[in-house]
Amino acid sequence: MTMPDYLLDVNVLIAHAIIEHEHHRAVSDRLSQLASLGRRLHVSPIVELGLVRNAMRIGSLSILDAKGLLENERENLALIRIPDSIGASALPNWVQGYRQTTDAYLSALATAYELTLLTIDKGIPGAERLLG
Repeated sequence: MTMPDYLLDVNVLIAHAIIEHEHHRAVSDRLSQLASLGRRLHVSPIVELGLVRNAMRIGSLSILDAKGLLENERENLALIRIPDSIGASALPNWVQGYRQTTDAYLSALATAYELTLLTIDKGIPGAERLLG
């Protein structure tokens, strides 16, 4: 049985990219461990946009600096971009509220590409929680 590769959610990518993030060390260590095991890490445009958006909002970065941060993450983690190729109709039925829609979308996208969603969040069916 082969070990799955991963689709990173936005929070994992942010925690890795922002050194001051409370989960930076744990996320960095886990992603390094996965790389040493030959596991490939994927992102989608919605995840990339989440990093850029939050780098500009939280870190007050310019668009050029935020895009540079994303490019550094893509290079440092050897990220593979997959397309956001499913529609909202693919959202799973476990969604109870609007705040779960992005997580649910990424979960469904990971399933479509035979990946495992890697997250910091709790309660996403089928995802692997990076912390604890």
